[in-house]
Amino acid sequence: MKIAYALSGVGRGHTMRASALGTMLLENGYEVIFFSCCDAIETLTKKFGQSRVREMPTPQFSYDDSGLNVWKTSWNYGKFMVQERKTIIELGQMLKVNGFDAVITDYEPLLSRAANHVGIPLISFNSQGFVDICSIPLKYKTLSLQVALVNAFIRAEPQYSIVSKPVNLPTKSQLGCIVGPMIRPHIKNKRWMGKGNHILVYMRDSISSTLPSIVKWSQDNGLNVYVYGEVNDKYENYFESPMVIKKPISETQFIADMLTSQVVISTAGTQIIGEVAYVGAPTILIPEKGQREQELNAYLASDAYPNIGMLHMEKVNSIGLRDVFNTLSGFGGKYTEDGSAQAFSIFERWAKNL
Repeated sequence: MKIAYALSGVGRGHTMRASALGTMLLENGYEVIFFSCCDAIETLTKKFGQSRVREMPTPQFSYDDSGLNVWKTSWNYGKFMVQERKTIIELGQMLKVNGFDAVITDYEPLLSRAANHVGIPLISFNSQGFVDICSIPLKYKTLSLQVALVNAFIRAEPQYSIVSKPVNLPTKSQLGCIVGPMIRPHIKNKRWMGKGNHILVYMRDSISSTLPSIVKWSQDNGLNVYVYGEVNDKYENYFESPMVIKKPISETQFIADMLTSQVVISTAGTQIIGEVAYVGAPTILIPEKGQREQELNAYLASDAYPNIGMLHMEKVNSIGLRDVFNTLSGFGGKYTEDGSAQAFSIFERWAKNL
C-alpha cells in the first residue's frame, strides 16, 4: 500500500508523531511519502532520506506581543485556503497519477482536502481531535469548544480519526479513538534520573519573553540552561552567557538532556507532555498565550500527573517558577503508556477494511 503522509510543519509534535508511525509503517512494508514544510522538513529528511520527503505549504499561526493573534490567524488562514484552492486540485491529481492508496493527515488542510476531492481514503492522526471525539470535563468545556471551532476550519473530514493524547478521557464517537503518546524506540523504558546540572527549555518565539525569568531562576540555583526551539531575536543576547546554551534540533539529544535535567520548562504541546509523563521528568508547562489547545493541554496534564505543573505567561518570574516546582512530585515515575503500537494496529485494521 502506498501512503501519502501529510503533516503540519510547525512545532515538534506533528513531526515526532510522523517519525514514530512512519517508522512502523515502513518497517511493515508500506510505501510512505511525507508532505510538509518548515521545521518538519529537516527532521524528516534526516530520518527517512530526501527521496521520501516533499515540500508542501501549510498555514501558519500569527503571533504578536500579546501571544497568538486569533483574528490575524483566521484572516491569514482564509487567504491561504483561497490562494491554495488550485493547489488542492493539483495535489488530488498528483495522488491519483502516483498511485497513492490512502492519505494520513496530521492537522494540515491541503492534502486531506485533495484526498477527499478525488475519493482517496483519508485517515486523521493528530492530537487536536480529542475535543471532537472525547468527553471533556465540564470545567474545561468552554476551552474545548474553542479548540473544536479551530479544528473545524483546519481539518478535512476523515473516514476515521486516531488521536494521540496522554490523557485518560472516554470517547463518545464511533468515528475515532484515542491512544497514548508516540514514544519512539530511544525513549522506551527510560526514566528521568536528574543527574545533570541544567534546566531543559523548549522555547517558541511566542514565549521568548519568559527567557529572562527562566535564566534568572536557573542562575539563582547554579544551573545551566539548555534551550531548544525558536527564540525571538530580542533575546539572543542571553546566549552570550556561558550558562545559557542554544541546542540544535535533535531527536535523540533532546531526550538525553530531558532525562538528566533538573526540570523541563516548555510550551504545552501534546508530544512533550507525553514524553515527560512517560519518563517522569519534573516539568513546568507555559501555554502560549491565546493557544486554547495548549491551555487545555496544560490543565489536563497538571490535573493528571504529579510531575507536571503549569504557569501562565504573565505569572512567569523566578518566584512563580520556584513555587510551581515545589508543588511537583513523583519524579521518575511512569504515568502514561506508549501508544505507538496501538496506533499502528488501528491503522492496519482500517487499511485492511478499505
